[in-house]
Amino acid sequence: IPLAYDDKIIYVSAKEEPKTDQVDSIVKDIILSTKERPSGIIGIGGGTLLDLAKAVSIMLTNEGEAKDYQGWDLVKNPAIYHVGIPTISGT
Repeated sequence: IPLAYDDKIIYVSAKEEPKTDQVDSIVKDIILSTKERPSGIIGIGGGTLLDLAKAVSIMLTNEGEAKDYQGWDLVKNPAIYHVGIPTISGT
């Protein structure tokens, strides 16, 4: 499927919980492969993928590493627009 406007599809395994270094790696890839910050992030899948999409959207507007933002009230700048589309139903 051809993509427009530097859109990018990133496939991520949901076998493990997201790791902070995984978030940092995705953010670095986005920054290095696009001309400007994305207008939004869409996460599609279960909780792992939704958490990862949210973390990436936060780190695209905040400096440092993802590990620096584990806790309450640590995010200084609002995340870019992000949407989570759950594909499974929790118990």
